[in-house]
Amino acid sequence: MASQAEALSGDRHGEGNGGGGVPRGGQALALATLCTLLFLTFLDNTVVSVALGDVQTSLHANVTDLQWVVGAYALTFASIMLACGMIGDELGRKKVMLAGAGVFCAGSVLCALAPNVQTLIAGRAVMGLGAAASEPGTLSMLRHLYPDAKARSRAIGVWAATSGFALAAGPVLGGVLVGVWN
Repeated sequence: MASQAEALSGDRHGEGNGGGGVPRGGQALALATLCTLLFLTFLDNTVVSVALGDVQTSLHANVTDLQWVVGAYALTFASIMLACGMIGDELGRKKVMLAGAGVFCAGSVLCALAPNVQTLIAGRAVMGLGAAASEPGTLSMLRHLYPDAKARSRAIGVWAATSGFALAAGPVLGGVLVGVWN
């Protein structure tokens, strides 16, 4: 049990075991969890674009505001993701990834309850921070979960397919949500 916890934590103390203590069912569940988090953070890159017309109308946003609604997430995410990866190396990938998921969720709630465009922009930046903290862990933990090179290659393929699917599904899902919401 200790080796499984160490492998999933990504802490320095658990890196030597190669993840061999993780049972197959645990690997599949962990991969599904990592891919779900990856899906949500990548989806949010594109899903909001479809809702910009409604944001403009309901929150009385101008074009510059709309650019910041999209850009706040991407700018925050891209500018601090590498630093968050290094923090994960030092403090433990699982801890940083879970903290990032919590921050991402808090930003989502802030966006959902935003009474004005400035709050929406701030919420999108908070979501970008959470995504930047959680994203590096989703890939780096696969090395520990799948010590076998062939199994790890398949897991990375699933991870990459999930990210591509999320980016492509964003506008479609955004359109469905906007259609249902109105």
